Amino acid sequence: ANAGARAEAERACLAALDRHDDVAELHYLHAVLLADAGPAARRAALAAVRRALYLDPDLAVARLLLAGVLQRLGRPAAAGRALDDAMRTLA
Repeated sequence: ANAGARAEAERACLAALDRHDDVAELHYLHAVLLADAGPAARRAALAAVRRALYLDPDLAVARLLLAGVLQRLGRPAAAGRALDDAMRTLA
């Protein structure tokens, strides 16, 4: 994705998720790819990061991403709560 092949990276991530749907880090990676893809994809990023946190509530980077996605979606109060949760997880 960093080399400009975002669509290819997303396809590879989705293929991995088809085989390993119970891996929180893959859902997190998918959320990262979607979060930067534009406004329409941010809602899908929100769902993906929530799946990651369902699978691993202690995944601090996912909590930080959740805060960022919520902020980008215009939900500052929810973003603040997510950031507080991330700080507690990191502590």
